[in-house]
Amino acid sequence: MLSMLVAVRPTLAQVYPPTGTHIPTYARINVAPNPVGVGQTVNVNFFLATPLETSERPVNMTVREVDPNGAVTTLGPFTGDTTGGTYYNFVPPTAGNYTFQFLYLGQVLSGTPGPNSWAGLIMIPAKVR
Repeated sequence: MLSMLVAVRPTLAQVYPPTGTHIPTYARINVAPNPVGVGQTVNVNFFLATPLETSERPVNMTVREVDPNGAVTTLGPFTGDTTGGTYYNFVPPTAGNYTFQFLYLGQVLSGTPGPNSWAGLIMIPAKVR
């Protein structure tokens, strides 16, 4: 009867997807303040919605700027921090509407692949305007 009173402890385990699994990513961008005047500084902050599983730094990050005349400038590639993002400052040289688009081109996570590893996961490219 005593053996029935012993509680069974639950076991928690981390489940790792197999190497080569494609993981969706979600890109975000914030440009502030908005509006601003010519010669004023704007902070362009872009990031992935969640950090990478290995907490490594995301690479292959670019930003496209479209000026009021339609000219496109591509900046980067940037490397984010371990939280998944980075920023740069922009100073508009002329008045008008500017458009910013963040593109994350994806990457394969590094490390030694194995049954207890995030290494080898494929982060799917993402973009946001």
